[in-house]
Amino acid sequence: MKKLFLIGLVFVVALAGLLVFLGKKSQEYLTPERLATTLEEEINSRVHIGGVEVSLLSSPAKVVLKDVQIGVRDEEVAKPYAERGPMRGASVQIAEARLAVNLGGILRKRLAVKELSLREPKVTMMMFEDGRNSLDELFRSPDDEEEEEKEKVGEKEESEGETFHFSQLGVLASLEGIGWKD
Repeated sequence: MKKLFLIGLVFVVALAGLLVFLGKKSQEYLTPERLATTLEEEINSRVHIGGVEVSLLSSPAKVVLKDVQIGVRDEEVAKPYAERGPMRGASVQIAEARLAVNLGGILRKRLAVKELSLREPKVTMMMFEDGRNSLDELFRSPDDEEEEEKEKVGEKEESEGETFHFSQLGVLASLEGIGWKD
């Protein structure tokens, strides 16, 4: 009986040690800098993430992003993350984004999100008469710049000679709560 207890204890300690080791390793690549720059490669925005917490001991594993800001891509994106100035006028501000993620994904350096909840989200966007909104530009791929330029040239040609109308100002909207569950 004593031997069985010792084997069980060794197993539990080894498992706990492995999880702590994996947690430390995951924190090496789940950094604010790496996550923000990865997002900036995918969307046409500047991203700031104030902090990241990783918990592998919960089921499912959790990743918490703190002080998330998404704004217009500017010259600061070209600088190393640690040398960037503060972001001004972010269109999306989130006090805390909680992600329930697949543990196997974290171990493979991928975030497979099962659930997302946002604490204190603030989204500011402008709705335009043609159905577009100011967030469209932030969340498109940075590779779509050429296509976007063609659209702008076409819009300019269409708008020449038109008079201004109040409806062209658009609608300003603000969102302060959202959640998603798979």
